[in-house]
Amino acid sequence: MSLLTIPNELLLQVTRYLRDSQQVQALQAMARTCKALREIAEIYLYSTAEFSTLSALYLFLDAATRADSKRKSYLRSLKLLYSTTRYDYFYSPPYPPDLTLFPNLESFVSESPECQPRSVKGTHWGVFKDSYMRAFTQASLLNESVGTSRPLSKLRSRQEGSAKWEKEMPQRFQHQTALKSLIFTECVVSIEALDLILSFPRRLLDLTLCEKFYHRRVAGDSFAIEETDAFNRAISQQAESLESLHIERFSQYSNDGKSLVLSLSNFPALTHLQLGPFLQREFKYVLSTPVPPALKYLRLIEYGVSMLQKNRADKLLSDLSVDELLINCKNCGVPFTLDISLQHLPHLLRRPLFNGNDVRSDIRQLVNKLGDRFQELQSASTHPRLEDRSESSIRQTSSRLRILTNRRRNKIPPFLHDEGPPRFLVRYDSSHPERFLRNPYTANAAALDRDFSSDDEDMDIAFHNVDRSNQN
Repeated sequence: MSLLTIPNELLLQVTRYLRDSQQVQALQAMARTCKALREIAEIYLYSTAEFSTLSALYLFLDAATRADSKRKSYLRSLKLLYSTTRYDYFYSPPYPPDLTLFPNLESFVSESPECQPRSVKGTHWGVFKDSYMRAFTQASLLNESVGTSRPLSKLRSRQEGSAKWEKEMPQRFQHQTALKSLIFTECVVSIEALDLILSFPRRLLDLTLCEKFYHRRVAGDSFAIEETDAFNRAISQQAESLESLHIERFSQYSNDGKSLVLSLSNFPALTHLQLGPFLQREFKYVLSTPVPPALKYLRLIEYGVSMLQKNRADKLLSDLSVDELLINCKNCGVPFTLDISLQHLPHLLRRPLFNGNDVRSDIRQLVNKLGDRFQELQSASTHPRLEDRSESSIRQTSSRLRILTNRRRNKIPPFLHDEGPPRFLVRYDSSHPERFLRNPYTANAAALDRDFSSDDEDMDIAFHNVDRSNQN
């Protein structure tokens, strides 16, 4: 049976599979077979383009300018990834990219070249952004030439490493978009921009704001989470629907002694809250009371080992109203989980230097004391009605403290490069009979094609060190 006798619909399924399984050479071979198969193979051969250097991008753009309209229409996903070590930051772009060359573009991702640790501000990124915004303006529903064909009409996903949002954004879009999840990662967002953006969705479910910036802070830099009152007002626009809130500030700018006091009592659907970092003399988080009524999961990210000390840990648990959260979950009959992901040990603390102490041997003991304190709070939350409840009922709603670690990651930023989120190991679980687990389990599922290792030699030593701290 000749391959050409197969219906085109089936051939498209085959070429799509080859594209999704990254068998590019097979697609190229298919395109070189004959004209009929070439036209089918090119649909997926040219559907995705990723570039980590400017020189390669402009070879592609020059070719696209000369290409026929059919080939331009094949491109659906374009990624410009400038944060790898291959990035040619000395290259001078001859002109800004024109996204309107690709009428069927559905997904566009562009990192800022200024995210490179070796780069400086004031690069060609400003010119690039202006070009992108012109393309988005032409594609906007508000384009005055409504009767004409708009470019980028199929664009559904857009990510940039930096963006400027104008206050003059039309009021007609407020609470009108169907956006469910909003993620800002490896970027800086001003409070004005955040307030405006959060006014658009009708019912936002997930909000992630990870403010990271890889340059020295200069005058004019603005971080949304620095302004408590304005931040609370901004996120309260989605108070009725928000289920998950993740806030993370870059530790380099967390030593100013400021605090973010979260007022979330009017968030009835909020069940998951993630905050970080938690380092000595750094930016502080406070969860005011009344606490969110449905909150059952709290995760503390990049938790410094020094914060495991009793007085600091007690203060932190108090600032985050963990006792109130435990009582809420007890009253609702659901378990509460407090996850703490430990920061990687600084170099000076990994080995005894200059007659100092190796802190790894103390981590287990500090964790054990924190676990005891958590159990005290848990017991206090259940004590008033303990006599009215059966042992099986208490076990079903038993809350837990977990201590997590993960392997070091150096790529900046990793998630746009198909690296996947970090894999965390649970090394301590207060609800487990062992507490300190001989066989740690993963806190988050990882795809089958991801790296399953979570090697951290320091934490292996810390948590497998048999000492007096395990005498429970």
